Amino acid sequence: MGGKLFLKVFLAFWLVSCAVLGSWMLTSEYFASRPVQALEDRPGAGPRPHRFIPHMIYNLQTTPRESLAATVKATRERDGIDIFLLDERGADLLGREVPKDVAYVADRLQGARRRAYFSAPHGHLIAHDLYRGDMGPLRAVFYLPQRDGRILNTLGGNPLLRIGLAV
Repeated sequence: MGGKLFLKVFLAFWLVSCAVLGSWMLTSEYFASRPVQALEDRPGAGPRPHRFIPHMIYNLQTTPRESLAATVKATRERDGIDIFLLDERGADLLGREVPKDVAYVADRLQGARRRAYFSAPHGHLIAHDLYRGDMGPLRAVFYLPQRDGRILNTLGGNPLLRIGLAV
């Protein structure tokens, strides 16, 4: 009798654990794969899908040189994200003035460090090293402006809070 109860509790625990983990994975994949337009329709849309930055880095590395300005402009209009492409001197390839915060986070890419992150009161800045065969090494800085919605912004900026809520 005691052995069957233990087996039932043991199986119930692991089945519930697998169900929770599976639903978390499905939910995460669902929100990550939603198109950007669907996210923009919500007030306080929160951060971009986690695959946005890697896709943009790939696009910036492979887009023809004459199309870079159009790619950056389209991203600004579609997603509200400014992208600065900086050369080794720190000048923007598109001739724009480089804000102090953008220069600061780009300067943090030193040595083997390929990524840098800076959280400012007005938004988040993410810098990545990238390489183009026709231009050499560049630094791309993504400026993600702060969205409306304090709860989502707080959750997006604090991983420990997200973990605490998940548990």
